[in-house]
Amino acid sequence: SLDLLGDAWRFRPTHVFAPEFNAVVRSAPALWILRRFGVRVVLRLGNAPESGPFYQRLWRYVVDPCIDHYAPNSRFIEQELLAHGISATKSRVVYNTVPRRVHGWQPHRPVPGRILFVGQIIPPKGVDILLDAVAELRRRNLDVSVDVVGDIEGWEHPAYSGYRARVRARADQPDLAGCVHFLGLREDVPALMATAAVHCLPSRPE
Repeated sequence: SLDLLGDAWRFRPTHVFAPEFNAVVRSAPALWILRRFGVRVVLRLGNAPESGPFYQRLWRYVVDPCIDHYAPNSRFIEQELLAHGISATKSRVVYNTVPRRVHGWQPHRPVPGRILFVGQIIPPKGVDILLDAVAELRRRNLDVSVDVVGDIEGWEHPAYSGYRARVRARADQPDLAGCVHFLGLREDVPALMATAAVHCLPSRPE
């Protein structure tokens, strides 16, 4: 909260954008104060609020007093938000947009055994689980490989520090040697999907 108030003093914002629920909980005192000075606070919701009496009270009495506008990215998430006692007048659904890419989805024959992962390389996305699964398939004498599409070199959130290094180390183990390819950030995702036999998204429950 002190950091946020310091930034607000320097930049004098008209609005503050909160990318997710935890950011509001961490900075609730500052957001409450900023609202009293006319700064509008917008919260993006990419996931539905947790259910249960505790979370209903948390959203109603801690989160909601800090927020002017909610931007859920689906009708379902909005319905769950309103079920926590949030006024419908403060919510507006803003759908995620499909990126415009110059690469078309051309018909290709999938390569047998090629598995594709596309996403963030963070613990909730379960890349480590995927690598363990590929190793199990190879132990069963199945000729499989995996292409991992996602940022493997850039900035890493402190909460996930070291995860990418552990994923790389797992890929270098003898049971996976030579069959895991880290492709980094790519724009030709449709073409990569077209040549994959399986697209796997092994997200783990948070």
